[in-house]
Amino acid sequence: MLPRTIKGKLVMVLIIALLGMLTVSVFALYSEKATLLDDRKVKTRHLVEVASGVLDYYQQQEQSGALSSDDARRAALAAIKSLR
Repeated sequence: MLPRTIKGKLVMVLIIALLGMLTVSVFALYSEKATLLDDRKVKTRHLVEVASGVLDYYQQQEQSGALSSDDARRAALAAIKSLR
């Protein structure tokens, strides 16, 4: 049943426009959520890589004899805590 009056046609156009805007908004929000999640994954990966580099550095310092095992461990923990 198609509306026969001008008012009915205008209401139909309005409803279709609102449904279209709602669809676009839902898609945009979903896309934004995916982008934010990907950004967080990248930041986490970078933080883990930096922490790994810090651990490697202090392990090399320990192996070269520049730091004792306990000093290297404490220094590495302090460096990693400062990353947070």
